Amino acid sequence: MTTVVVKDNKRIMKTNALPNHKKGSFPNKGNPNTISAQERTYEIPLNLVLSGESKWAREPGVALNGVNFEPETAERIVCETGEVYRVEAFQDLLDMGLDYNHAHVQPTGAYHYHCVPTELVKELDKGEDIILVGYALDGFPMYYSKSGHHK
Repeated sequence: MTTVVVKDNKRIMKTNALPNHKKGSFPNKGNPNTISAQERTYEIPLNLVLSGESKWAREPGVALNGVNFEPETAERIVCETGEVYRVEAFQDLLDMGLDYNHAHVQPTGAYHYHCVPTELVKELDKGEDIILVGYALDGFPMYYSKSGHHK
């Protein structure tokens, strides 16, 4: 359940952060966590300002259905030399229990996307070349481009 209102130069999204499309089963072999509703409110500015500077953001944005984008993982590996490396979501060494939407569930029960949410794109696809899938938390729209992809 996600509602959006525009007020005071902000897009205010209130959501339970549950996907509105098919998802994988959780818990699963690679992810022991159970999906659960979350109470989240996002206040996304309408007046966009391009700073010209890149900024790191663990959660860069939120999909139109209220599920957040979180490309980076929390999993880390420490080598014998003491170096610490972050585990990428898409690799063959560690099963992170991702479903076909490139998503899984955190210990808190929050479902989140690590990449393009396949089923959400299908839900939103109206035949155009680009599909609005969400908003970055700084207000800029987030699009999926079908260029070079085949259905």
